[in-house]
Formats: sequence, C-alpha cells, structure tokens
Amino acid sequence: MPAAVDVTGTVFGKLIAKKRLPAYRRKPCGKTVTYYLCVCECGAEKSINYASLVRGAAKSCGCGMHKLGHPSPRRLPRGQ
Repeated sequence: MPAAVDVTGTVFGKLIAKKRLPAYRRKPCGKTVTYYLCVCECGAEKSINYASLVRGAAKSCGCGMHKLGHPSPRRLPRGQ
C-alpha cells in the first residue's frame, strides 16, 4: 500500500477520523502501520488501522452488533 494520506476529518461509515496516532506498531518486515483515533456516531473512540478505513473494512466501532442483539463473544459458552 502506498504511503498513508492524511484523512483527518474524513467520514468512513459511522466513524470520523479525528487524529493520526504515532506509529507504534510495525509489521515483521519492518514497515510502519498507521492508526487513526476515530469517533463513532455513538460517541465511542477507537483506534483504527488506516488501511481498514480506506478499503471500507472498518465502518463503526462495533456498536451495531449490540443493537442487532448479537451477544458479546466473551459471553458465549464454550464450544459455541
């Protein structure tokens, strides 16, 4: 993927990119991964990978899962 373009203020689904975070994760090959602090329509803040934002993989903080009645994966009994 080419160098990350500044997307601060851009809307991605329910997320708004507020600010670029310092590069704190690197791939095993040595490349830096860019993250943005995003605010969801529900008010939650979450750091999202730049590539996930621009390709459309990240559209919300996950708040839609709760509204649809999906249980949290941590609350499922073992084996399900």
